[in-house]
Amino acid sequence: MAYTGPMADDSTPESADFPAIALRLGRRIRVLRLARGWSQEALARRATIHRVYLGDVERGARNPSLRHLAAIAAALGVPVHLLLLPDDDVPGGTVP
Repeated sequence: MAYTGPMADDSTPESADFPAIALRLGRRIRVLRLARGWSQEALARRATIHRVYLGDVERGARNPSLRHLAAIAAALGVPVHLLLLPDDDVPGGTVP
């Protein structure tokens, strides 16, 4: 029996604004990095990713894999899900 629920036709929901999500993710990574006083190069080294790739992620120009998100989160010392939460859902209302 074929699935006939939401997105059964492989379409994306109208509420999924992927460019906005990518920009929010990149902004959150940048805020966390700067809060630690790190350059892109320093965070990239800690996460074992290329500095140019990290810059692209921070600008929302790249869609990082879960592996890269996990590496970035671990380097920053935060859980992965914190990088993806909407701003309103971040504990304390701001990015730590």
